[in-house]
Amino acid sequence: MLAATDSLDRLKEELGVALGADYVIDSEAVRAQHSMGESFHKAGLPDVVVHPGSTEDVVAVVQLCRAYRVPLVPFGAGTSLEGHVVPLQGGVSLDTSRLNRIVRLSVEDLDVQVESGVTRKQLDARLRPEGVFFPVDPGADATIGGMVATGASGTTTVRYGAMRENVLSLTVVTPEGEVVRTRSRARKSSAGYDLTHLFIGSEGTLGVITDATLRIYPSPEAISAAVCSFTSLDAAVRVVIETIQLGIPVARIELLDDVQMDAVNRRSALGYPVAHTLKTSCGASAVNLLYFVSFRAVDVPRFMLGRDIGKIVRSLTFRVIDFGWRGAYSRHKKIHFCLHGHTKASWDHELDTQILGGFLFFVNSVTCRFYYTFFNFP
Repeated sequence: MLAATDSLDRLKEELGVALGADYVIDSEAVRAQHSMGESFHKAGLPDVVVHPGSTEDVVAVVQLCRAYRVPLVPFGAGTSLEGHVVPLQGGVSLDTSRLNRIVRLSVEDLDVQVESGVTRKQLDARLRPEGVFFPVDPGADATIGGMVATGASGTTTVRYGAMRENVLSLTVVTPEGEVVRTRSRARKSSAGYDLTHLFIGSEGTLGVITDATLRIYPSPEAISAAVCSFTSLDAAVRVVIETIQLGIPVARIELLDDVQMDAVNRRSALGYPVAHTLKTSCGASAVNLLYFVSFRAVDVPRFMLGRDIGKIVRSLTFRVIDFGWRGAYSRHKKIHFCLHGHTKASWDHELDTQILGGFLFFVNSVTCRFYYTFFNFP
């Protein structure tokens, strides 16, 4: 918290002059909303919340915080699990929700420039009619700036990579109040330092991201999807490893354990087997997809049958890009529903795939011993 009330009042007054009084808020409710993300870390109230509407506004906020020696914490959608949005020392919480413009879309160059407050679903709604999409899907409707700051990944990482593979350039306001453009739009460039990847995953500690140029991809004309159930976690993990080694072109792959499948069934009134389950999909042109389904996909069940697979459900849809089960598998909503009234703790871990199966078995056995419910999203 700021040491002196008069200093805090002066800072609020100057922030109001720079941004407008409506965009400088110190109410208890709004401060509480910006006190934490979705992690288990202890909340911390900011002294004031600001809503800049441009890079120039962000520069003004940074310079004022620097002049008053006040902590500044960027805040996106508040869906992160890392705890970096928590203002531990109070200060200013910089909400990027007004930085929500899609600046430029180039279907020809397969890139799009967006401000950091644009959400994943907002971007998807703009891209889909153009026949392109942005592949990184962390599960939550996070902001692009937050996804860059945390180096987000998701179920499509197996095919398209994480944020570090899909960000071409950034605009960042440094702690000194300077505006840095990390590189040009050119795909081939070896000039200068690779500042873009320096800021990806920095969690707001090196500067405030205000703008990002992203790589986009043509939308597949059709999708083949499969839901595969297993009697053991180790068998499911081994299938994932060997599927990748065989070069089977899956676009998405995700593992849900039996506890999570039970939550999905109860929340959405579905009848999937309560077992360890893999969700996979392959996107391709209609002709290539027919080849995949008719020939290559025939080998996938046979291969999986040798790995203790229980049941396969396959669907074939044309010009339907979204998953038929996406609503049913909205993971955040299902977990919050099933754990309503209980203490929740969420975190990310990175593991070598060779030890993943054993680790998941160990964690499940430990949580069962201590009567905890463990939801598992590798």
